Amino acid sequence: MSKRDDETLLEYRLRLLRRPYSDDTTPEAQRMLNKIIREMPQEKRARRHFALNDHAREFAIGGHLSRDPGLSYRTAKLRVIRDMLGETMFDRYFAGEPDERCEQIS
Repeated sequence: MSKRDDETLLEYRLRLLRRPYSDDTTPEAQRMLNKIIREMPQEKRARRHFALNDHAREFAIGGHLSRDPGLSYRTAKLRVIRDMLGETMFDRYFAGEPDERCEQIS
């Protein structure tokens, strides 16, 4: 049984956020990393943040493509957007997308 079986996804994410550091990072190394990030110029931090988001999104798209090889890249990207926004917001902002979305997004 995994640790996540008895908790909701939100509870799991909140638990991870409360952890002071990664399991593979010592507290001293984490303090040094935090110091480096705090001293980093705001523009550089923002660029790193956006790059990390881009990589995470591409990783998620790749996951959809590997689970369903027949998907187009665009449909996999729409599935990731739906996963991020939830059904209600997705339907609100992506209503009227081409039929490919309606047929392939389950």
